[in-house]
Amino acid sequence: MVDQSLIQVISNILSQYAPKILGALIALVLGWIFGKLTESAITSLLRKLGLDETLKTTVLGKALERSKMQISSVIGTLVKWIIYLLAVLAASEALGLEALSSILRSVVLYLPYFLGGIIIMILGLLLADFLGNFVGAMTEGTSIILSRALVFITKATIGFAIIIISLSVMKIDVTIFYILAKALASGLAIGIAVGLGIAFGWGFKDIIAKNAENIVRSLGITLGKVHEARTIEGLKARIKDLEREIDTYRKRVETLEAERALTAEALSKPVENLEEVLTRVIGDRGRIVASRGRYEIEILNPQDFPWGPVILLLQNNGYSVWFTLKDNKCILMAKPSLP
Repeated sequence: MVDQSLIQVISNILSQYAPKILGALIALVLGWIFGKLTESAITSLLRKLGLDETLKTTVLGKALERSKMQISSVIGTLVKWIIYLLAVLAASEALGLEALSSILRSVVLYLPYFLGGIIIMILGLLLADFLGNFVGAMTEGTSIILSRALVFITKATIGFAIIIISLSVMKIDVTIFYILAKALASGLAIGIAVGLGIAFGWGFKDIIAKNAENIVRSLGITLGKVHEARTIEGLKARIKDLEREIDTYRKRVETLEAERALTAEALSKPVENLEEVLTRVIGDRGRIVASRGRYEIEILNPQDFPWGPVILLLQNNGYSVWFTLKDNKCILMAKPSLP
């Protein structure tokens, strides 16, 4: 009887926890496999993109090289462990370990801040290295000590600011860094001012003297080109406007010449095809309706309508002309005159 009760208890425990344990194992195995594959893929992709070679000469790249690591491997490993963490979180929730799940959930929620800070730090250090090299190239004509000092100050200042920003993104208290920065700034302000004065007074005077003429000439040429480009654009726009005006004027002249020629013809003798001539004279300024030898001409544009040529043309061809209103439209009526 006791053996049967024990077997029943064990059976109940297995039936209750076996699915949870199996689900947790599946989550861990899948997380491990996916993490490994993702690490390999990301590391390989970053190496093919040349990230390691790009960062090799930077401060970050040199630090990793001294540690015998590569940035591509570091990023791949970081992604792998994030996947592992998510798999462990899924397994703990499957097992119903609420305390562990709560801790892991907090870690997962913190990950975006951590990754954002890391990305800002990497990009910021790259920027600091680039600007430091730029300052080094600009001070190449000065003494080696002065050039190196300016490069160091540039990189250190930007790097310090980037580190504070990245730590703030990571939700880390940076008050102590502000206090330290204030103390260092107070102590080094005079020294930096003197150093910059010496640099500009001694080191940069030759560079400025050597390149001042070229800089002024280049600036003058650039400003001249900008002004010239704006002037040309304005002239092009004005030319287009004038071309449109000339085209409109040309069409108007052609219309007037045609009307004058037709008027002269109409005054001299009757025409054979009256409707065709009327259509040519009126154009789109009126609408002609012919019916039983009569004409009804709807005036579409009274101001531009060729009143004189039309009336003379109709009268010289034996038509009586009068005006009327029809549906609030101005109509020119014409019918053959009685013999």
